[in-house]
Amino acid sequence: MALKVEDLNLDVELNNRVTLLELSAGNSGIVLEVPDNVMLSTLGIRKGKMLHCRGHQLFGGPVVVKTGERQIALHRRLAEKITIQPV
Repeated sequence: MALKVEDLNLDVELNNRVTLLELSAGNSGIVLEVPDNVMLSTLGIRKGKMLHCRGHQLFGGPVVVKTGERQIALHRRLAEKITIQPV
């Protein structure tokens, strides 16, 4: 059974939200907002899913995240459009 935002009973404060690009390596968070993008949904990046930030590549490279057993590299411009609630 997958965890959802509603199941966690979080008090979401607007100033506690960050973009995936702002999430530090080694930290995790729950996806609050994600662009309407079939590719992201197929990769498992959807509202309510837990993401773990593995790192930010150098020289403007991708943001590497893990969701479930899948590790994904996302372009920084896409990562800054995904809103996260750090946990």
